[in-house]
Amino acid sequence: MQDAHDLILRVLIMLPIFLFSLSVHEAAHAITAKWGGDLTSAYLGRVTLNPVPHIDPIGTIIVPIFGIMSGFPIIGWAKPVPVAETNFHRGDGYGVIVALAGPFSNLLIALFTVVFAQIYLVLAVLLEMRGIGLLANYTDPVFTAVQYMILINVVLMVFNMIPIPPLDGSHVLWHGFVKQRPEWHQLFFTVRQFGFIILLGLLWIGVVGAIFRTVGWPLIGFLTGLINLPLYFL
Repeated sequence: MQDAHDLILRVLIMLPIFLFSLSVHEAAHAITAKWGGDLTSAYLGRVTLNPVPHIDPIGTIIVPIFGIMSGFPIIGWAKPVPVAETNFHRGDGYGVIVALAGPFSNLLIALFTVVFAQIYLVLAVLLEMRGIGLLANYTDPVFTAVQYMILINVVLMVFNMIPIPPLDGSHVLWHGFVKQRPEWHQLFFTVRQFGFIILLGLLWIGVVGAIFRTVGWPLIGFLTGLINLPLYFL
């Protein structure tokens, strides 16, 4: 019964955080494209933090819930933000900036979460030192949400930077390298056709897990470690 309660609690905490983080991610792509002169995504209502326009039923709902229930890191995807590269008026390289905007927004969320947690922790400790335990009583649930916020956003950032279509890393690869080399176009387009299958294969054989162990988990550990930093100055 306790396991079922914990599972429901994880879903109720993690899924809203995931939806918010994914909405910020997609809105960052859309607004960056808009700044560059392409209004395609803006006309389609994608410059919004409302998760509804961004939802892909499988990638945004089913896969994340399955991940939470299975104990795996919560991963998933939203509907791709449509971009018309010919509308950009900031040069060919602007496509790289648009592609990076999503993962960078997740990094910013993680950093802002660390700052919030630092302020909250200092305030809780100061109140506790004065005999007021109101905030301290809520430390556990708040920091549970903080840890999930950091975890989910780092996972989204690292996962999306894998250079396999349709992930953002493939768009960075296309705009930053392949687009200028016609001899690579056919290979890229072939890989793009089977991108989802390739990703599943990489997950199955442990390549994605190795990437997280090398980059994701150390970054999560570093960010969560920063939360306690202000306590050394009290």
